[in-house]
Amino acid sequence: ELDNMLFVPTADGGEDVVVVDWQTVQRSFPGTDLSWFLCASGNDESIAREDELLDRYRSTLASHGGPDWSRDQVVDELALGSLYWVACQPVPSMQDVTPSRCQADPMSGRFAKFMDSAIAGAARWQMADRLGAML
Repeated sequence: ELDNMLFVPTADGGEDVVVVDWQTVQRSFPGTDLSWFLCASGNDESIAREDELLDRYRSTLASHGGPDWSRDQVVDELALGSLYWVACQPVPSMQDVTPSRCQADPMSGRFAKFMDSAIAGAARWQMADRLGAML
């Protein structure tokens, strides 16, 4: 998510992105990571530029040895990846697991925003239709 990204200016006036996030280091399904980023960091600006972000993701993935996916294949991956965030993650994330049983408001608000963003992303990427077509 954006909170885990450092934007570093380059000598040519551009930017490099450095990602720092070791909380759940694991090999995972690319669509899950991409949908997490777009849902957790989703705002009006990122949604307006989502096509551009997806094109950049596709070209970078292919140029670094990953699959050369079409736009439709990337959105299929997003739909599959968003299934986890919509169906599995929001409820446990919203549970109060603090020792005093008083959930911190900032964390609660953060996960409520994420849950709303995950559902909106799944709708944007037509998760139900895409998953149905894959079965």
